[in-house]
Amino acid sequence: VDMAGLECRTRAEADIVLLVDGSWSIGRPNFKTIRNFIARIVEVFDIGPDKVQIGLAQYSGDPRTEWNLNAYRTKQALLEAVANLPYKGGNTLTGMALDFILKNNFKQDAGLRPRARKIGVLITDGKSQDDVVTPSRRLRDEGVELYAIGIKNADENELKQIATDPDDIHAYNVADFSFLASIVDDVTTNLCNSVKGPGDLPPPSNLVISEVTPRSFRLRWTPPPESVDRYRVEYYPTSGGSPQQFYVSRMETTTVLKDLNPETEYVVNVFSVVEDESSEPLIGRETTLPISSVRNLNVYDIGSTSMRVRWEPLNGATGYLLIYEPVNATIPTTEKEMRVGPSVNEVQLVDLIPNTEYTLTAYVLFGDITSDPLTTQEVTLPLPGPRGLMIQDVTHSSMNVLWDPAPGKVRKYILRYKIADEADVKEVEIDRLKTSTTLSDLSSQTLYNVKVIAVYDEGESLPINAEAVTQPVPAPVNLRITDVTTNSFRGTWDHGAPDVSLYRITWGPYGRSEKQETILNGDENSLVFENLNPDTLYDVSVTAIYPDESESDDLIGSERTLPLVPITTQAPKSGPRNLQVYNATSHSLTVKWDPASGRVQRYRIIYQPISGDGPEQSTMVGGRQNSVVIQKLQPDTPYTITVSSMYADGEGGRMTGRGRTKPLTTVKNLLVYDPTTSTLNIRWDHAEGSPRQYKVFYGPTAGGAEEMTTVPGNTNYVILRTLEPNTPYTVTVVPVFPEGDGGRVSDTGRTLERGTPRNIQVYNPTPNSMNVRWEPAPGPVQQYRINYSPLSGPRPSESIVVPGNTRDVMLERLTPDTAYSINVIALYADGEGNPSQAQGRTLPRSGPRNVRVFDETTNSLSVQWDHADGPVQQYRIIYSPTVGDPIDEYTTVPGIRNNVILQPLQSDTPYKITVVAVYEDGDGGQLTGNGRTVGLLPPQNMYITDEWYTRFRVSWDPSPSPVLGYKIVYKPVGSNEPMEVFVGEVTSYTLHNLSPSTTYDVNVYAQYDSGMSIPLTDQGTTLYLNVTDLTSYKVGWDSFCIRWSPHRSATSYRLKLNPADGSRGQEITVRGSETSHCFTGLSPDTEYNATVFVQTPNLEGPPVSMREHTVLKPTEAPTPPPTPPPPPTIPPARDVCRGAKADIVFLTDASWSIGDDNFNKVVKFVFNTVGAFDLINPAGIQVSFVQYSDEAKSEFKLNTFDDKAQALGALQNIQYRGGNTRTGKALTFIKEKVLTWESGMRRGVPKVLVVVTDGRSQDEVRKAATVIQHSGKQFTVPG
Repeated sequence: VDMAGLECRTRAEADIVLLVDGSWSIGRPNFKTIRNFIARIVEVFDIGPDKVQIGLAQYSGDPRTEWNLNAYRTKQALLEAVANLPYKGGNTLTGMALDFILKNNFKQDAGLRPRARKIGVLITDGKSQDDVVTPSRRLRDEGVELYAIGIKNADENELKQIATDPDDIHAYNVADFSFLASIVDDVTTNLCNSVKGPGDLPPPSNLVISEVTPRSFRLRWTPPPESVDRYRVEYYPTSGGSPQQFYVSRMETTTVLKDLNPETEYVVNVFSVVEDESSEPLIGRETTLPISSVRNLNVYDIGSTSMRVRWEPLNGATGYLLIYEPVNATIPTTEKEMRVGPSVNEVQLVDLIPNTEYTLTAYVLFGDITSDPLTTQEVTLPLPGPRGLMIQDVTHSSMNVLWDPAPGKVRKYILRYKIADEADVKEVEIDRLKTSTTLSDLSSQTLYNVKVIAVYDEGESLPINAEAVTQPVPAPVNLRITDVTTNSFRGTWDHGAPDVSLYRITWGPYGRSEKQETILNGDENSLVFENLNPDTLYDVSVTAIYPDESESDDLIGSERTLPLVPITTQAPKSGPRNLQVYNATSHSLTVKWDPASGRVQRYRIIYQPISGDGPEQSTMVGGRQNSVVIQKLQPDTPYTITVSSMYADGEGGRMTGRGRTKPLTTVKNLLVYDPTTSTLNIRWDHAEGSPRQYKVFYGPTAGGAEEMTTVPGNTNYVILRTLEPNTPYTVTVVPVFPEGDGGRVSDTGRTLERGTPRNIQVYNPTPNSMNVRWEPAPGPVQQYRINYSPLSGPRPSESIVVPGNTRDVMLERLTPDTAYSINVIALYADGEGNPSQAQGRTLPRSGPRNVRVFDETTNSLSVQWDHADGPVQQYRIIYSPTVGDPIDEYTTVPGIRNNVILQPLQSDTPYKITVVAVYEDGDGGQLTGNGRTVGLLPPQNMYITDEWYTRFRVSWDPSPSPVLGYKIVYKPVGSNEPMEVFVGEVTSYTLHNLSPSTTYDVNVYAQYDSGMSIPLTDQGTTLYLNVTDLTSYKVGWDSFCIRWSPHRSATSYRLKLNPADGSRGQEITVRGSETSHCFTGLSPDTEYNATVFVQTPNLEGPPVSMREHTVLKPTEAPTPPPTPPPPPTIPPARDVCRGAKADIVFLTDASWSIGDDNFNKVVKFVFNTVGAFDLINPAGIQVSFVQYSDEAKSEFKLNTFDDKAQALGALQNIQYRGGNTRTGKALTFIKEKVLTWESGMRRGVPKVLVVVTDGRSQDEVRKAATVIQHSGKQFTVPG
């Protein structure tokens, strides 16, 4: 179309029929707008018998032809006819009109030309009042291209059902007639393209698509045999989207489509163009490659604050994006990213947080498009801390802490210690050059936890822990009693420790509870005990008190004061007897004897090694003591021991004996275990006694310098570090006592050989990779380095480093069909182990394997294969029929895929399929398989469900093959007028507007591109809509009841009761949950017809009836009237009420909310109302009064009084009752007990119910009131 001149230039012939809505909803002013719109369309075309012909039909209730296609041979004559188009008026029956133009206008006798293109244009302003789907489909089946133009109230979905696909070209809808001008250009442009059509211009051929990338591919084609002006290339995604197009010079037969979406299938059409006419398209399909993710993301060289990241580079990438962030970091941090160019595939991440897990996500960048992420996680190493923490020289208040220094740039050390069961932590900072400190002012006999941390600029290392228990506070030692007199002596002792604060000294006579006590300063060690009794044995106790208020064990001694010596004859004297030496230890002997006779003041014990190597020593004990422990002796030494009795006047005698100390004690069960390349673990059982510490000597067994380390006496293990690998060591442990060193115990151990990985295996080779695994090398391996290189050729050696806990690695980017030498080396903190060697060979480049063809459909085959080895870039699939004149077609998929769906194919046709692996440098191997498409398969397993009175649902299992949709054809059994509906791709559809209680034949067809399947057949029946088992019961003279079986879909039931004599009956509607009803107020001995109708929200079923006859009324004794009250003052009757005749019932609320006073006012109201009438008797007005609350009570019936004075008197005697407001119950009482023949209700007179209430009822009133109203009673309700 030349938009400037609004002219459609074409040599094509076309017959266009305009179908114009002329219904009353258009209106004459708007119909004029439609005429102008049609004129704008006509002006675009060249009108003539060999060009474009335009006919027009107008419709409303019945369509008519305004002029045929060949009526006007010139544009001017046609425009005059449009200007004079009359307005028809009527209903909107679009379906009938579409059928009309098919049968009357698209006919040769109406001017249709055999070779002309057929186009229909509908213009309407409303929804059709009849079916449009079937007639529009028939038009399209006859080759008519339909346009649908809707205005104002048109149904857009209906327009799309009528119009030819695609809807965006053929269906239009505007909000008002004034907007028609806004779409006329689009309509005429598309109409012009439809008129032109594809024509006979030959298209190009042999479309080849190559050079496929994620964002582009190249097109090549062969030009047609005839010369063209240019080529038009159109392309769009198969999943939907607006087509894009551009033109290519006739001199070019190739072009590149750019800026495509990755991994998207595109439809490509290439047209030959001559002047403004286009050929049929040359069609192709191609799927762009996916944007490959990063491959082989590898993290290595992991440190405390850094790690290196490497990945495999990708062709075509414009860069890489690496995002990394810590997981649950201990300090606030944010996500970081690093962008690098396409040539970089290795980066180092720095300034990381130590001992923190990081998530690393890598993306490939292709321009502004980002690939799917590849994510891994890795943990930075903790900052290295100090090692070999030991606690030595533990006393009651101090301990020495030692450690091996931490590597790297340590700023300082922090030592934290606390009592094990307490939260208070103390902290000590230590210079970075020191590796020991002393903790003092500790509590005795307390377990301490000790941690040492190295502090770096980056933070703190992990702590190294140890714990130790402080010793008990030491008691004073060596209590000595000297300067003994008859009333005093001196006590002297040695300090147990230098930090004693006080001494508490207690003394008193032996065996008595009375003691004396004094406190001395901690620096004193002597006290004179005075005012003692002569010749009395005293106990003395010395206790040390320390700064933490802990007290030592008591140092206990005893001494006897000298007796008063009277001048008497000399007492007998003798030496000790029966001397015994026993209980030997390595440093002590116990000596015991029988006491000498007489008043022995003391015993002197003299002892010396028999060899004479040491000086003679002595000690003294009281005269009443007969044993002593001699301490501080030399181990494993014989001693001569002499005990002398000492009297006041000298020595009484002596006795000599011998004893031998035991050898020094040693540790037991010394064990050397858990060797590594540089350490040995040592453990032993404690030596007897209380060693202060242990000395551990160690050195190479073959000779060399011996080294020593010490551990506290409460520790029985040590780790010997920095040893030589693969070396035997002799280890000796010596306990150290206060008296000296104990015995030596030795053992040997051997450090491990510095690591060689074992049992290296090369497996899972591919053309470009192989896996290597090994058993770990012994000892603390930090990393493994894998060196690999071809056995021959110029390619240099490469290496990869993995963490020490790794046992498997994949070597990638190798050369196909090449032998490689591989060395695995264990890396330790202090050096490398010996390499372990293996060899492996990559596989030759191969093709795909095990091709499989499955999921056959009518127009497609699914193909799957096992991947070829190596980095396949893509797979090319070549396929063609094996019968007829086969033409090879092909498609490609990315190398990460191993399947494809080939379509569209011919149904029931065998195909040969070849899969070729394409590598970066060319084609690899190929594999061929065969498959066959299936025929046009019908749907399966029809189900008729959800039956209703005017509908049921038809469901089926889908056809095994993909379909365009399904068509349902249905008709009543025995009918020859089938109905049909195309339902699309759904597998369930509800058929509406069916007849109740009717069986239908139902056929479901599968619609394919190439035709329709055989039908799937079944029958369905609509439901019955009536009740069953209608019966009567409780038949009386004025009532009977009916009941029925419920209908499952009933929402209500309409009940009718008609007397057989044709008089007025009853009608009531009850809820669907009810299955019975009682009719009351009937005439005795009368036949009735009861009818029940089932009702749903939109339907009412047919009637179900039964007949019943009421029984004769029994004769009852008359009710005697009550004793009349005293006559009241009779108010005069009102003139307006004179001669009135009615039965009036007053229903009065007597609930608690009324109250006594107000109830009397209500009674007064009734009194005045009754007083207004002149006659209260069966010939005039009859009155009944009922009061109610929880229950209703009739004060008197309608026929109780036949005198006005009696009735008014009875009103004055009514008593107020009180209670709740049950109005509904009271109304039921009125219906059943008051407004009855037995209570005096008369025929042929009005019945009036006057309800007086002051509040809302506490029960349901609507139903009871409705029953009374439907029985012909009048309501008056003063509130």
